[in-house]
Amino acid sequence: MKFSIITPAYNMDRWISGTIESVLTQEGDFDIEYILADGGSTDNTVNIFEEYRSRLERGEIPVRCNSIVMKSFSEKDKGTSDAINKGFAQATGDIYS
Repeated sequence: MKFSIITPAYNMDRWISGTIESVLTQEGDFDIEYILADGGSTDNTVNIFEEYRSRLERGEIPVRCNSIVMKSFSEKDKGTSDAINKGFAQATGDIYS
């Protein structure tokens, strides 16, 4: 089973690390597709997400489930629900959250 987890964000660099870490530490017999739906942040939100993705791909972050794939996009949106809907449109999981 694959879970697609979408995090909508806009200028959230102060809080995004905690959110990412809560996803990356999930444990169980499932796959995770983690999508950052960024609304065009002007801070380091996307850079922080991409650094975590690089660390994950280099094997520096332990994976406690079957697999984790991180994806992101950054574009203007019409708010949180629009960002989430854009994330759902890209999601390929069996279950979305």
